[in-house]
Amino acid sequence: MAREGEAAVPERGWQVFGAWSWSADDMQPFSHFAEVGVTRLGPFGRPQDTLNLKASYLRLGARQAAWQEHARLLATGRDERTRRGVSRIELNTHWQVTRNLALEPSVQYIFNPDNFYNPSAPVSGDGAVIALEVMYNLGSALGL
Repeated sequence: MAREGEAAVPERGWQVFGAWSWSADDMQPFSHFAEVGVTRLGPFGRPQDTLNLKASYLRLGARQAAWQEHARLLATGRDERTRRGVSRIELNTHWQVTRNLALEPSVQYIFNPDNFYNPSAPVSGDGAVIALEVMYNLGSALGL
């Protein structure tokens, strides 16, 4: 983490992060997952806020891909190959509106999405996702 200023807890700074995980066997739906990103702490002079940019890649396991293809063929009669590599880029921000309320808007673009939760549906195309997460700290609001 790169810090700006003299404080022990930086009001502004940069964080770089990454993760990689893999499956120990072929019984898991995903064979591996990787993610990298960068976070700006205190953008626009607001120390409680963050701005994030990240990219991720998920590889569907061969056994899961074969199951999806078979389920899709039985349900729809279409013999479509399941795309095993799913990539995503995301830009999001954490905006601390009040002590107890925060908003996290995000924009994502997904390449080669899979139909993990609904293999009988037609294969999805690339697409954008716009989301807003609302967080309310009820415990803090109640004085706990």
